[in-house]
Amino acid sequence: MALKGTLTQASAQLIIGKLTEAATGESVQQISIEDWLRSWVKEKALSRSAGTAERYEGIVDLFIESLPAARRKMSLASITAADVQRFRDGLLREGRAAATANLAVKILRTPLNLARRQGLISNNPADAVEMVTAEKIEKGVFTPAEVAQLLSVSGWEWKGLILAGFYTGGRAGDLSNLKWSSVDMARKSISFGQRKTKQFVEIPIHPELEKWLSQEQSQRTQTEFVFPGFAGKTVGSRNGISGQFRLLMKKAGIVRNITEKAGDKGRNRASHSFHSLRHSFNSAMANAGVSQELRQRLTGHASKAVNDRYTHTELETLRKAVGAVPSLGSETK
Repeated sequence: MALKGTLTQASAQLIIGKLTEAATGESVQQISIEDWLRSWVKEKALSRSAGTAERYEGIVDLFIESLPAARRKMSLASITAADVQRFRDGLLREGRAAATANLAVKILRTPLNLARRQGLISNNPADAVEMVTAEKIEKGVFTPAEVAQLLSVSGWEWKGLILAGFYTGGRAGDLSNLKWSSVDMARKSISFGQRKTKQFVEIPIHPELEKWLSQEQSQRTQTEFVFPGFAGKTVGSRNGISGQFRLLMKKAGIVRNITEKAGDKGRNRASHSFHSLRHSFNSAMANAGVSQELRQRLTGHASKAVNDRYTHTELETLRKAVGAVPSLGSETK
């Protein structure tokens, strides 16, 4: 077959499987590319958050669609590095960001590594695919004056969410679902788990944020959301928190630099967004001379237990770090 040029990967694997069965008496387990990847996604849906499982499923669907129909039902061992690289390059041609294409390759490595450990494949073809250089978009930070501008055009609840973003560095998804049980006014700190990183943070409350929280807390119970108008809302959609924040920036006269999408499946990327408040929090502390170690401690820990071991002195050290973020004046009232 090889001499005639008719030997394919599929026929070669079939022959090897028959030889192995004849020699050992045990049949070689054959599972198709599609079946293995979809079964992995199904398993991950039971152990990962809905958002993560949905992301995994999306990447697997796109990879399977990138293969010819006949290849999808071939043995898992028939996947090559070229298949993964074509998939990655296809995402880039569609206009997806380099970071998105790299993430897709990293996600595919996981089920293929599992298959390698179980002896279904001899090596992981995705490991041989290089990461592409991501185009760096300069992430903007808001100056205290710009944050004050945002506050001046915001309603009461938006003021609180912006202050929380600027003075805790929290992400929109975490802060919008924050409950009063996470706010300790006696200890003057806010504690919550980060959905993206699975890390836990305890952040001292800045005096400017404390003013807003003090006016709200007396009207709320521990089980209520701090920002009920944002709880459960989508972050990224046009009508979600990010979209509303863009309108506030426009109203405040804050200009965003936009990088246009490169193709139909890409997306526009902006220098400023709600996430820029997180960068502003970190930048303000860095500009005030707060060490990188302290700044890292304020952006996430591995578990709540780490924070529970904070002594009074340690918490006060972090409080001084947060206090280095400048006050915004009358706009917080």
